[in-house]
Amino acid sequence: RKVAGARRGQLVGQFLGESLLLALLALVLALVLVEVVLPAFSTFTGKILRLDFSDAGLVLGLLLIGGVVGLLAGSYPAFFLSAFRPTSVLKGTGGAGAARMGALRKGLVVAQFAISIALLVGAAVVHRQLDFVQKKDLGFDRELLVKLPLRGDLDTRVETLKAELLRHPNITAATASWGSPGSFAAGDDIRLPGSEATWPTNMFTVDHDFVATYGLELVAGRDFRRDFPSDEQEAFLLNQTAAQDLGWSPEEAIGQEIWWDMWGRDGEVKKGTVIGVVQDFNYKSLRQAVEPLVVHLYPSYGQLSVRLRPEDVTASLAFLETQWQQWAPAWPFEYDFLDAELAEAYLSEEKLGRLSSAFAGLAVLIACLGLFGLASFAAERRTKEIGVRKVLGASVGSIVGLLSKDFLLLVGLAFVLAVPVAYLLMQRWLDVFAYRIELSWGLFALAGAAALVIAFLTISVQAVRAALTNPTETLRYE
Repeated sequence: RKVAGARRGQLVGQFLGESLLLALLALVLALVLVEVVLPAFSTFTGKILRLDFSDAGLVLGLLLIGGVVGLLAGSYPAFFLSAFRPTSVLKGTGGAGAARMGALRKGLVVAQFAISIALLVGAAVVHRQLDFVQKKDLGFDRELLVKLPLRGDLDTRVETLKAELLRHPNITAATASWGSPGSFAAGDDIRLPGSEATWPTNMFTVDHDFVATYGLELVAGRDFRRDFPSDEQEAFLLNQTAAQDLGWSPEEAIGQEIWWDMWGRDGEVKKGTVIGVVQDFNYKSLRQAVEPLVVHLYPSYGQLSVRLRPEDVTASLAFLETQWQQWAPAWPFEYDFLDAELAEAYLSEEKLGRLSSAFAGLAVLIACLGLFGLASFAAERRTKEIGVRKVLGASVGSIVGLLSKDFLLLVGLAFVLAVPVAYLLMQRWLDVFAYRIELSWGLFALAGAAALVIAFLTISVQAVRAALTNPTETLRYE
């Protein structure tokens, strides 16, 4: 076109115009896709999200994004290719700028794959951490435990209600409490006799069956017992962390006197004796280390926990609902399974895992598109070389290896750049959890291997096509 008299300004206008048109068409397609996906994404995030096209600022912003992308994408052919001298172009060379732009293309591919590998590592770490927290032994039995809120005056009739429920063969245990694993624990202070120094702790007020129903393990002393009437006024259980904070071993804690500054009752102090120490259990999220806990018999209950047998859970729930309608007809029947309640604590991490997987897949796709274009470009430029090599006896495999080698080196470089960044970012994310997995090099190696295989498959499509082309056609090229 330059030989035919086209001026550089005309070429710049054409290239930029074509690029802007493509970018705006892509913008329209993107908006259609967003409108289709937005309802499902709103459900996923739990927020109402929408595009308001009556907002002039939004429309102008979207047009600006499309325009900027179009200008950036079209700037290379518009300002660099249009500057080449016709003699260089017609001889098949691109001048000094071609080498620079080749480096830019390779740099973009490295950046795309580095981001893809980092996202693959991130998705793998998030999923492994989620699997860890969901399967970790929390120190109590969380399976088939149903929690029901105690409404109205049910907390005053809880022993009779429990006896009625335990008549069902599929209900093995029941306990009433204020605070429990997966639910809140009241923050309170305890102190030693005659001392003004206080120790912050968490408090569960429970009935006699709490330890047995939740499957807690005693490491010293005994559980609450009905044949010890004094337990209802004077007995305390500590977890190991609480005993340690007070300076006692589990065995030393037994028989020690502690005072409880009761919440909501100014100046009232309940004095009692430690009768047992339970093994530490994670009654809060695994983002937090186990905190001191005191368990005390006290008739202030907010919920009923019922353990079911695995046989016919549906029938057991139907029985609970029937009993609820008899005992609390003014209140709706509500229940939660403890394992589901615990899983909800990690809902944000679960969403993050699904989003990171989606974005990793999208990043890999975009990186493969760039690599595919670069491989096509390289195969096109080396058409004659491939024909000569085939005439001289080169196999399809050797030609595929020849075309793939340089690109796989780019992916290797992307892996080297991505690893330290991904490691630092995921270490910071894992630091949120008191209980966490350790980053293993196997995760990074797996992500790198996956990127390498995907890249090779992407390149091999063009490489095999070029290698299978008839040499007589390639040698007549140009």
